[in-house]
Amino acid sequence: MCRGCDVDTGPGWGQAWAESTRNEQAGHTHLRNALLQRLLSSYSYSISQIDITDSFRLSGPTGKTAIAHGARSVWPVFEEMSGRQIDVLDPRVIERASGR
Repeated sequence: MCRGCDVDTGPGWGQAWAESTRNEQAGHTHLRNALLQRLLSSYSYSISQIDITDSFRLSGPTGKTAIAHGARSVWPVFEEMSGRQIDVLDPRVIERASGR
């Protein structure tokens, strides 16, 4: 399971996630959310998880907000809000998010 987008990357990943402890899952969730925040903040957007759900609130630089239902929906919602496409695996995006 990719922690950045929750895409199931093959057998074994989901099973390992199911067998991990609650603290490990919370740690992975925290890391995923921090990665999403870092990537989006490089475009002047912010993201916050809504309570204990798997939904996120995205806020743009103009104050416009939208809800993404699950981590998989974050990028399509961002693209719709911003009017630009983003490839999170593009080295330039990674460099921008890392602050280099």
